[in-house]
Amino acid sequence: MHRALVPYTLLAALSCGTKSPKEAPSNPTTEQSDKEEKAELAPKDAEVLAPVPPALGVSLLRVGPFESIDELCAHLKTSSGSSCDDIAEASAATPSTPFIAARQLLIGQAEGACALALQTEKGWYATWDDSMICSERGYIEVLSTKLSAQSSTVLAASYSIYWHSKNYDEDANFDLLLLCGLDADGLPRCTRFFYTRCEEGATISCVPGTSFDWNYEEEVLQFSVDEASAKSAKPSELPKWLGAHPLRF
Repeated sequence: MHRALVPYTLLAALSCGTKSPKEAPSNPTTEQSDKEEKAELAPKDAEVLAPVPPALGVSLLRVGPFESIDELCAHLKTSSGSSCDDIAEASAATPSTPFIAARQLLIGQAEGACALALQTEKGWYATWDDSMICSERGYIEVLSTKLSAQSSTVLAASYSIYWHSKNYDEDANFDLLLLCGLDADGLPRCTRFFYTRCEEGATISCVPGTSFDWNYEEEVLQFSVDEASAKSAKPSELPKWLGAHPLRF
């Protein structure tokens, strides 16, 4: 089980001992004095302790397993008419992750959603988010992709996207991140796609100034928004995943 690296205040309960049944009846004046002393010693904010942050939600990949990436793509084309095109290919995800291989794909029809295909000992799986459009002719394109080991058990897939208006009078860049690992049954699970960088101008649901930090040792993720963006954005526009979260598959 992963440990969450987040600041907590551990408050020790104060106790003055317990009374045995053979003790003499208590003195009301002494009891009142003891209560007042405990009240002075006890932290005044004990009732507002910060709750343990929730682990980031993960889910099973959307399709799989298939014996090959070609079989996976053929299934998508047959079942939904979706294209299944490589953005980039890696012969091996990385020696230090539990995945044999990984492929970053575009899955969709007129528009292409960023997707990730992963190979385990059980076969090939794929996941994507239909709302995370990474390719649309004349408007959106993928600039670069990257696969990296965030730890010996976590693979990160990142996508750098360029958005522009038809006449290029407005444009912006944004980055997407997906984190994946294996659960106790050896099945691949991934987080949702997160915006980890966003520039003003893009007509997408992200807030400029969003940043992401990963603690390699403790496997804790920290999402934050810079002060200027936090002040200018409406509360409903701020990412719901802001804060520190342990990651558990």
